[in-house]
Amino acid sequence: MHQQVLFKTFVESFNSNSNHGIIAQRVNPQPPFFTTGMEFAGPFQIKNKIGKGGSHVKAYLAHFICFSTRGVHLELVTSLSTEALIATFRRFVARRS
Repeated sequence: MHQQVLFKTFVESFNSNSNHGIIAQRVNPQPPFFTTGMEFAGPFQIKNKIGKGGSHVKAYLAHFICFSTRGVHLELVTSLSTEALIATFRRFVARRS
């Protein structure tokens, strides 16, 4: 009898806390990349040309994350300027919308 009471108390406390802190965008069904987060990584050194005479250029990685499916979309960005960010976002929307 004592074990049944402890188990029932454990199950009740688990069920009441299971939805605590879960964002609605991650639980409700949505199309992929409907709710998206974005972050940058880098800088990385990439080679501008293949073969001899190629110079190294600083590049960054734009990382788009889908909140509902946990999908990932990666884009290479050459600078952290506003123009480069808008161009990267437009490429992302063109491919994923």
